[in-house]
Amino acid sequence: MNAVDVAHKWAATGFLVFLASSFFLASSRQKTVFYMLVAVPSLLLFIRFKSLLKENLWPLLSVLAFLAYFSVSSLWSGVASESLEDALKFSLSILCLMLGIEASSRRYSPEVFTQLIAWVGGLTAFVYIAVILWKTPDFATLLADRSSFKDLTGWGSDNPISSAIYLGLSVLAAWWLLPNKARHIQLGLIVLIAVSMVLLFLTKSRGPMLALFATLLLLSLFRRSRTDITLLLAGVLAALAIVLTTDILSLVMQRASEPNYRMEIWTAALEQIKQHWAFGQGFGHEANIQIKADKFVTHAHASVLEVFRVGGLIGGGLLLGMLFLLSRGTVSHRGGMFFLLWLFYGLLCLSTNGRMLLSRPSIEWFGFWTPLFLLYFSTRYEAAKLVAQDQSARGLADSQ
Repeated sequence: MNAVDVAHKWAATGFLVFLASSFFLASSRQKTVFYMLVAVPSLLLFIRFKSLLKENLWPLLSVLAFLAYFSVSSLWSGVASESLEDALKFSLSILCLMLGIEASSRRYSPEVFTQLIAWVGGLTAFVYIAVILWKTPDFATLLADRSSFKDLTGWGSDNPISSAIYLGLSVLAAWWLLPNKARHIQLGLIVLIAVSMVLLFLTKSRGPMLALFATLLLLSLFRRSRTDITLLLAGVLAALAIVLTTDILSLVMQRASEPNYRMEIWTAALEQIKQHWAFGQGFGHEANIQIKADKFVTHAHASVLEVFRVGGLIGGGLLLGMLFLLSRGTVSHRGGMFFLLWLFYGLLCLSTNGRMLLSRPSIEWFGFWTPLFLLYFSTRYEAAKLVAQDQSARGLADSQ
């Protein structure tokens, strides 16, 4: 076995560990896992990049064009000296992620990724709940405050919105797996969904909650499964029972009425886009949008909007082209549909709080780059395996 084969196995398994670490490690430790288990072996896999480019010319060229353009855009950002270096580092990291996912997709089926998210995410939520109960907290305070994983247990993500996005994906994965499973497995998945939903509520993150509801509704309309309809009705009845027997509705209304300044931020970002509509303000240029007398935000709080603010119409066009080239023809594959739903869910979440997509390992990776690359490579290799099986079956039939 040569060094490239070893690196391929290392990156393939390393990506699974990195994906699982999202649910129980803080962002700084997730980065360490990525660099050690995905980036290092992926650097060795760059020797395969030329052949990979030949096999996937236009999709991979679209990724390279996106990364290259936004790296170059730092030259007109006003802070080129530091931004260009950051952009190149982030671009290299994203390419390493892509190679790690490509390696993992060759070795594991789409079902493996879905099951990993459902069970690791769900079981981690179980552990979080157990720790919360063991600490015997003041439940009135717990319900009143916004909480991240770290706030609740002392470990994991320290951002309530990121925590909610992770939980929402584990709910989506468990929901996806429900139909046609044995009763005991369905029961386990339903319990995982319920526990994750409780923690999701404790984060008080409105964007991920709405994004999850929209994605589950889309999944149910697409699949038209009796299991989906039954679970939706059960969820509505359970929510209604909780509202009627507790004072939780007042907490929900209070949270819903709290200001989030999104309209002010988005309006100001759109004005900046109008002023730099062609090439954008350049990578590294901060938005500096004032929302209070003494408070400014540095980005548009919406990843797609931020892409247009930083890269203008050209950068936005490159994003849309990349999305088209990496997602076309993938809906026909079962695994592809789940990754497409993940990408839809992630983009919805990033539409209310997301930052620039060219970044170091972050929630933007979890909501955009990871499902995008899984969508492309998993469906590509799943289709290749089906073709090989069909040819093998025909060859066996001809020989008989």
